[in-house]
Amino acid sequence: GNRFLIGEPAYASSLFLVARPGDRKVRFTINRNVPWINTQYDFFRLNEATNTYDLIGTTNQLTYTDPGLVNGKQYCYRVRSTGGYSGDDMPRNLINFSQITCAVPEDNEPPCVPEIKVVSQCDSLYNTVSWAFTDPGCLEDVAGYKIYFKSTFEENLGFLITINDKNTFTYRHYPGEVISGCYAVSAFDAIGNESEKSMMICVDSCKFYEIPNVFTPNGDNFNDKLVAKTSGLVEKVDMKIFNRGGLLVFRTEDPRINWDGTYNGRIVSPGVYFYQCDVYERRISGIEVFHLSGFVHVITEKDARIIKEEF
Repeated sequence: GNRFLIGEPAYASSLFLVARPGDRKVRFTINRNVPWINTQYDFFRLNEATNTYDLIGTTNQLTYTDPGLVNGKQYCYRVRSTGGYSGDDMPRNLINFSQITCAVPEDNEPPCVPEIKVVSQCDSLYNTVSWAFTDPGCLEDVAGYKIYFKSTFEENLGFLITINDKNTFTYRHYPGEVISGCYAVSAFDAIGNESEKSMMICVDSCKFYEIPNVFTPNGDNFNDKLVAKTSGLVEKVDMKIFNRGGLLVFRTEDPRINWDGTYNGRIVSPGVYFYQCDVYERRISGIEVFHLSGFVHVITEKDARIIKEEF
């Protein structure tokens, strides 16, 4: 009359098929809880013409994708599992069916993310932004592109322009005198799904500041001033010019310099003068300072007023 607990029955449930619609596809996940091992899953899709379920694919995984569908159309599915217990004297070829589940594919997926590069044209003050896809098949889902820009590191990327042509892959941007900045590009499809922005690419302004090494302040209205060549990115300078004796004869913050060759209202002696110049230039990271030093030759006519005793 004694009773002993020798075990508990294993819990088993039917397969449960979860469908997640995507762009021209349906993705599936199989949920199951059975005490045996399933070795194969057969997927069936309803054939509306015959009202039967046709086999469309087989897998040993718990996920499956049915591609090549039509967006907006309903598709119904069920899955069949095949498996068995591992013991030699246990049942084999156990078959189990899931419920019927239906899904409607929809374009809810953004296009691929483009890869970009940016090239600066310093002499023409523009940047060329170009982009492409690693996988050429990505272009099929693209309707156009959006370009984003910021002029400094501290700013947030802002919308710049929309390109409504999937086959356009370059854009020429004229930011102004300061061509430094950062760019990113995204792709969008026909219903407005937008990809993530591409990796941000930054370019800096081209350094261009040149001080001539000779000028002729002789009153002939030709090359009468020492004028620097600059791209317009220079905020200011600290320019100091010395004679051979070390006397400071000229100082200015004007980026163009514009020295007329005078000291205390009179033209200096002809000869070689030494300069030191700190240049404060706008860069993508902010104002940066670089130092220049060199010599400038002052050439005057013999009848120009020269204070030889001072120089």
